[in-house]
Amino acid sequence: MTVVSALDVKTAEEVQDVLVKLPDADRYGTLKKTLIKAFGKSQAQLDNRRAQQPTSTLTAANGTSIHIWGRRSVSLAIGRRRQHKHEFYLADVTRPILGADFFTKHGLAIDLRGKRLLSVDNNPILPRETRSPLNLAGSGSTLQNKFSSLLQQFYELLAPHFNHSTNKHGVEHHIVTHGPPTHARARRLDPEKLSAAKTEFLQMEEMGIVRRSKSAWSSHIRIVPNADGKWQPCGDCRRLNA
Repeated sequence: MTVVSALDVKTAEEVQDVLVKLPDADRYGTLKKTLIKAFGKSQAQLDNRRAQQPTSTLTAANGTSIHIWGRRSVSLAIGRRRQHKHEFYLADVTRPILGADFFTKHGLAIDLRGKRLLSVDNNPILPRETRSPLNLAGSGSTLQNKFSSLLQQFYELLAPHFNHSTNKHGVEHHIVTHGPPTHARARRLDPEKLSAAKTEFLQMEEMGIVRRSKSAWSSHIRIVPNADGKWQPCGDCRRLNA
């Protein structure tokens, strides 16, 4: 059969039972139904998709209409330890698109000549030596390699966040303390270090790593330089661990 010869190995394995024991009558119809059942969307999925009517439309550069189903807030990881939270449209497109509103909000610019992605302080987030495509955590891009199926199974790993009320692994860490709360009095930081600390903690707060508290417990914070010259806040928990 022409249909059977065109099947790839993985697909043929899925319908092996039907291929080995094809009925005498309506062989093509039986194989077609098996393929649709194995790889096609269920009728319930299709009905749910039809029930979701687009709320509005956008117009593409070529004049065609793009259906919109609403908005969703997504955090994208670009470069090293940079999180950019943005509200995107849920649109009927084949590939995710970053618009001018995203670059404007986060102070980013594309250097086409230098093949770099720049921030407002003119420091490259992705240098020109980068030859691989830009991977955006949280986007729907598909990697055509042997790891593609693994990434599709564990897609939540590409969008780092810690907002779940309970973790999946069950591992927790705590420090047993005794006596009165450890307290460190506030000390003034110079503007550059203060700005770096605020940026880092606001980002961790958005990701759910830290939360605001009015507790009496407090520890010193140290601002140390990274290898690239930027400041990195570090917690000083020596008194807490003593």
